[in-house]
Amino acid sequence: MRKYPILLSALVFSRSILFADIAGLEAQRDQINAEKALLLQGIERSELEADRGGKPASSDEILKFKAGFLFDNGDYDGCIETLKKVSATDYSANRFFALSYYYTGSPTSALYHFDMIEGEADKAGDGELLFYRARTLEGKNLFEEALTAYGKIKAGEFADKAAGRYNELVKNLPRRIEDIDPEIAELISKAPSQEDHPEAAAAVLMDRDNYEIFADSSSLSESLRVIKIFNDRGKKQFAEVALTYDSTYEDIEILDAYTVLPSGLTRDVSPQQMRDVSKYMNFPLYSNARLKIISMPAVTPGAVIVYRVRHKSNKLPSGNVIFRYGIQGFEPYVNQELSVKIPLSFTPDIRSFKNSYLKKKYRLDPRVKKTKTDRLYIWKFPFVPDIIPEDSMPPWNEISDGFRFSTFQSWDQIYLWWKEMLSDRMDITPEIRKKTAQLMDMSSDRSNAANIYHWVASQIRYVAVEYGEAGFRPHKAEEIFLNKNGDCKGQAVLLTAMLREAGLK
Repeated sequence: MRKYPILLSALVFSRSILFADIAGLEAQRDQINAEKALLLQGIERSELEADRGGKPASSDEILKFKAGFLFDNGDYDGCIETLKKVSATDYSANRFFALSYYYTGSPTSALYHFDMIEGEADKAGDGELLFYRARTLEGKNLFEEALTAYGKIKAGEFADKAAGRYNELVKNLPRRIEDIDPEIAELISKAPSQEDHPEAAAAVLMDRDNYEIFADSSSLSESLRVIKIFNDRGKKQFAEVALTYDSTYEDIEILDAYTVLPSGLTRDVSPQQMRDVSKYMNFPLYSNARLKIISMPAVTPGAVIVYRVRHKSNKLPSGNVIFRYGIQGFEPYVNQELSVKIPLSFTPDIRSFKNSYLKKKYRLDPRVKKTKTDRLYIWKFPFVPDIIPEDSMPPWNEISDGFRFSTFQSWDQIYLWWKEMLSDRMDITPEIRKKTAQLMDMSSDRSNAANIYHWVASQIRYVAVEYGEAGFRPHKAEEIFLNKNGDCKGQAVLLTAMLREAGLK
């Protein structure tokens, strides 16, 4: 039966190269390179003969031999292109494929071929293949799978390398949630699934806020959020955490932030994934409105994002505490906890409101603990289902049960506070006086009022501002007029100032 004499002679010739006396290697380098070139030519001529009438299997053997030769000489791209011509791949072909793709920086293709022969490699004790498969898994952040792969390499020249990588990986491996915070680990273990809440994008496993108000009207709060992501909508909604604060009197400190993967491993937020930016970048009037943004890493369906923040304020906006707390949202809340600690000098007014949409009735009155210096108000709400959005539904504050908390004693007190903030906001400048005169056609008070109103509505760009003192205290009419932008309060101040200038009351 006909063999391939050129190929066999090439094999014998190659063995003579491998066993050549290496003394004087530098002098023989050019000769060796020339012999390699002759060997490759012999392989290619054999390949051509097979193409002209040889059997496909024999042609595959030639191609695989050529691929192995190219691989041994570092031509990994040539090895890959040669193997693509093989009609049926076996262990040897997939091995060369996998290692060549690894060396050329194509981890996805490499892993595909690694996985095709992983079982055979394990049985054969192919340490080299298992080692570089594990390295590929590391590169894809599949650390648990990489550890398993390294652990299979028990003997041979790659055993020590595998042990070294295994120990290094374990040392730097992301922490498991059970080792970081048992409470959060338990929340995750009991978390609902998408099947439990098909309309939801996520589930809030813990919404915890602890506020403390001090006698000098400063305040400190710490907040914890634990949110399980159900789908891509949840990823889009929660992966970027934006925390608003007023840099004039406030500061926000990120105490901890990480993502818990479905495997239980965690990915910490790096400094590069946190930034502090202006909330209204194109509006200089509101440059003190800031955002702390946390870009949560590795957020996928099934992952859980966790962050703790501390919020400090040197001054309450009104010297008083006032907020509204609704217990139901558009995602299910598994646990909600709120505590407010205030000095005895504050006398809060707490009023519950029940809109009767929830089947279960929740206790909205707080538990109160009193000491010699302060009172502590505590609310805890177990599972509250999500609101399912509907067309033309009532606004959220008419749906959710909750309560209002205020240390203002009356509406008169609120009015006096508000009046004081407005006292110097409506002063008229020559520019405002001139523009007002231009808008008055003198035909009637109604016509003058309409002209001024339409000018303010069309020329003053609206900016919504709902933070800190600026959420209550408007800018001066002069600033709104010059910058041509303002929030609802600012627009109202300018409109009122111009109407007064026009003699309209």
